[in-house]
Amino acid sequence: MKLMVNLDFHQADTGYLYNTKIRHLNNSTKDGKETNSAINKIIGYTPSPSDELESEYILFTSKLGIDPNNKNRKYWKLNLQGNDFSNNTVSNEGFPEGRLIERKHKSRERNSKLITEVKADFLKKQKRLYCTVCDFDFEKKYGERGREFIEAHHTKPVSDMIPGQETKKEDIALVCSNCHRILHKTRPWLSIEKLKKIIISKT
Repeated sequence: MKLMVNLDFHQADTGYLYNTKIRHLNNSTKDGKETNSAINKIIGYTPSPSDELESEYILFTSKLGIDPNNKNRKYWKLNLQGNDFSNNTVSNEGFPEGRLIERKHKSRERNSKLITEVKADFLKKQKRLYCTVCDFDFEKKYGERGREFIEAHHTKPVSDMIPGQETKKEDIALVCSNCHRILHKTRPWLSIEKLKKIIISKT
């Protein structure tokens, strides 16, 4: 997926709190340079012309009924598919946070009794809880605070299950927080075995 950003038009979306399309179009004194500079610091490089994205931009603005009169647009071209920004840098600029947002969503129900039993069985057999991918032991690292702490990974995605479908104990893998995040980082998920091989190849 490619992200097209042109701040000469998208200031209402990216740069300025309380701005609107009408206020932006009526403001001829701003040219986006302040926002461009801030984005450059975050991304780590400056935008450049792109015929491909220019065509997409013209199509996008035409759908909104806006005539883009600036012919010298430049774009940041970011590849976001399965990866974080490769050149993410720290900026000294401040960004507003903390606004309360109400969200409504549906989530798949997890069976907490199942997870409790899986942990108990694992502890009884292995005498300790550890990540089945990288062998990380929370209690060994953090002492009492990490005692009996571990995360449960569904090797069969809960999101793919139909209502009423059962999960078996063998469908649960106990993993540390880091390995859990990496397993879920992309779709399709990595298998436990593939992630183990990645770790072994890096040691």
